[in-house]
Amino acid sequence: MRQDFYYLVDTAMQDPDLDGLRPVVEKELLHHELLFMMERGGFLDELTFQGGTSLRLCHGAPRFSEDLDFSGGPDFEAERLAGLADALEKGLTERCGLDASVTLPKSARRRPLSESVSVASWRIAIPSPSGRSDLPMLRVKLDIDNAPSHTREVRRIARHYAVLPDLDMLIAVQSREEILANKLVAFPSSVATRDRPRYRDVWDMHWLRAHGTEIRADLLRAKMRDHRTPPSWLGIAADSVGDIVRSPAFGMEMRRFVSRDAAQETLDSPRSLEFLAQEAERLMEAAVRSLKREP
Repeated sequence: MRQDFYYLVDTAMQDPDLDGLRPVVEKELLHHELLFMMERGGFLDELTFQGGTSLRLCHGAPRFSEDLDFSGGPDFEAERLAGLADALEKGLTERCGLDASVTLPKSARRRPLSESVSVASWRIAIPSPSGRSDLPMLRVKLDIDNAPSHTREVRRIARHYAVLPDLDMLIAVQSREEILANKLVAFPSSVATRDRPRYRDVWDMHWLRAHGTEIRADLLRAKMRDHRTPPSWLGIAADSVGDIVRSPAFGMEMRRFVSRDAAQETLDSPRSLEFLAQEAERLMEAAVRSLKREP
């Protein structure tokens, strides 16, 4: 059944707690459509959902996200998903009335933070609707890497908006423990090799630990092997993560992805922000200690 995508967005945005978050709400509603089309076309069968969007849609995390990330495994090649771009373009037109364009991966590129893992990216672009020059072009990346997934659970995709159809869709996703291990590698890599740390990883790691997710040293070691991450990078991150959380750049980034209430309770509260900074330091120090124990 065809539905007006921007009507769904406008309806969802009536929630006052979403004030200022329209860009990420648009992307999340688009995530649902893309996942539905991928599932219907059989494109998800050999993929494992991972990353921040999987935390929100499958594990209950409240932070909003931008892109869709999957693990395809060491043997993954983009050619296996021939027809994906056409299926997404056709589906977005027929189901949502969107004039979408999907750019195919030119070649598998190396992940910015890894010398050993490559990623294929499909880029979805949707122009602003007619008469809505106030809205920017909607862009979402669909990334599939060739790193292995060491866990695989089947979970339901959450419906965060009453306006969404009740599709009750299931998807294979990495466990919370593996996602934490992945972020415990990705964040230090960003600190050691880039000028811009992965602020959202800090927020996600704090949420995971606050909700009982344990550091599994076996998964952490596996992720470090997969991405060829030197152990010293975790020490560098442990020394700097507190100051990163206290920096203005951290708050500016996170306000784009959390509700107004969450921002007021954490980012606008010096005491809460300091608690987050200290917890992040303790988490990274715990990760470093876990590597020193015998496997």
